[in-house]
Amino acid sequence: MVVKMAKTMKSRRLRKRVRKTLGALFLASAIAVAAIPVDGLQASGEATAGLKVTVGEVESGIPTLKSDEKVYATGDGIFQFAYVSNDSNNPHAGTRNAVIVGYNPPNSLEGNTLEIPNEVEVYDLFTPNLGSGGRGYVAVGRAGNFLFWRKDTPVLDPVTGEPKYEQQEVTEKRQFYVLKDNTEVEVDKWNSSMGDRKPAMEAVLGEDGKPVYNDDGTPKEQQKVDEDGNPVWETFEKDVTIWKDDPTRPIVTSEYLPCYYSDKTEQGWGRSIFLF
Repeated sequence: MVVKMAKTMKSRRLRKRVRKTLGALFLASAIAVAAIPVDGLQASGEATAGLKVTVGEVESGIPTLKSDEKVYATGDGIFQFAYVSNDSNNPHAGTRNAVIVGYNPPNSLEGNTLEIPNEVEVYDLFTPNLGSGGRGYVAVGRAGNFLFWRKDTPVLDPVTGEPKYEQQEVTEKRQFYVLKDNTEVEVDKWNSSMGDRKPAMEAVLGEDGKPVYNDDGTPKEQQKVDEDGNPVWETFEKDVTIWKDDPTRPIVTSEYLPCYYSDKTEQGWGRSIFLF
């Protein structure tokens, strides 16, 4: 979820004397919410609130927040904010606004100036495994659920160590030998135990270049040879349907990992699918 925040203050420069807790800062204009553009996201049904609300001055005009109000944060944890309506009687109705309720100062402020961004991605503290210790902020979606990215790891052939792929049915043209018993076998698969091959025959020509005939009047034939003098065997070509690896569909195992702010790259999460 991305939050755009329009600020009513005339100056965005807050001097060093700004208080660490900005409970009195109210962003009065509405915020627009959009989905974070990441690959393979999945929402979790269990979101653990790890931040507490700090309520500002009663007469400040800030919507009244419950002590257990849901609080989100920027990925670096610097700003914490609630997302509620300015109608204190119905805090989740109508136009909703961002109320900054907490601030964790960085080690130093460049130019002694605090910059409040116009747009932030929304994160929350993540506690995995129902209570065990977490390690940081995880992005949340429009509904407030944690977001996860899919990590795909290729399945390797135990013999060759090469990635395995899904199979696809393809049709290829293959060459076949004709055997003397009129059966057939692929040229690349034939061996002598499968039977004798039929020789490819051609007419015998005389010195005058004309066919030579046997005494019974039939043309005299001999086995063909190639340009290197090797015998030629009778072959033919036909279509064969086979199964081959589909290089566009690797076999993988998948797991879903939290979209930690610390793991985010310039492209988002989940861009590097194959990790060898």
